[in-house]
Amino acid sequence: MVYFILPHRPKSWEKAKSQFSIAPDEYEHQLMEQWPTAKAYRPPPDSPYLLRWEILEGGRPAVVGGIQKDLQTVSVEPSDREALAHFVIWHRTIIASEQELHLVSEGMWESLELVESTTEEEIFRFTGLTA
Repeated sequence: MVYFILPHRPKSWEKAKSQFSIAPDEYEHQLMEQWPTAKAYRPPPDSPYLLRWEILEGGRPAVVGGIQKDLQTVSVEPSDREALAHFVIWHRTIIASEQELHLVSEGMWESLELVESTTEEEIFRFTGLTA
């Protein structure tokens, strides 16, 4: 399952206007500080992504993700619910708290607003991922 972290509610994307932008170089630096064994790379020009990464645990990808070319959308494909929750909470901490963020499952309109106090349990409930 692929999840997206957006700077607006999915239902309002057509009207959403945001000056929010993720700086790929800074994001990559912070990602590598948090997960030193992660692999980050710049995909080819025809990719919808400007930056892609694999966060490894035990030599296997725990999270595969990327910053899309709009510099606002982050995709996350986790190996399990803990990897998803850990990544999403980390992402929330490196984006200014006044910036609205929402977690959404691929193909869904419902979202979980991500605030500084969002917990792993709230993410588990929203995604329906079980242990």
